[in-house]
Amino acid sequence: MPSLPCLGHMGELLPFHLSRVDTRLPYLETDVQLAKKPSEYFTENFHITTSGVMATSALLGAVLAIHIDNIMFAIDYPYESTTQAMDFLHGLPLHDTDLHKIAHGNAERLLRLT
Repeated sequence: MPSLPCLGHMGELLPFHLSRVDTRLPYLETDVQLAKKPSEYFTENFHITTSGVMATSALLGAVLAIHIDNIMFAIDYPYESTTQAMDFLHGLPLHDTDLHKIAHGNAERLLRLT
């Protein structure tokens, strides 16, 4: 299986615009017919990292938009504080299983580290 693209900075905020793309697509003049909604293609083909975005609301929105299995923790060093990023990670209101996925499980799976 080929590795999938990964976008930093909470997916460059694209996950938060997927519903807009889905609803606007029918109004575009194009001969291209998609079998799925653009949001489905995004979710199936991209992973994101938290790098540089330490907002619980943004993380939870990304979880709802693209699913927890597509999100990985990252710090964005040297531009962001490692301490602040770790505090953000440990303060997330997530079940241990989901926290494990974001903290390292998804990266281990995606990057074939295990």
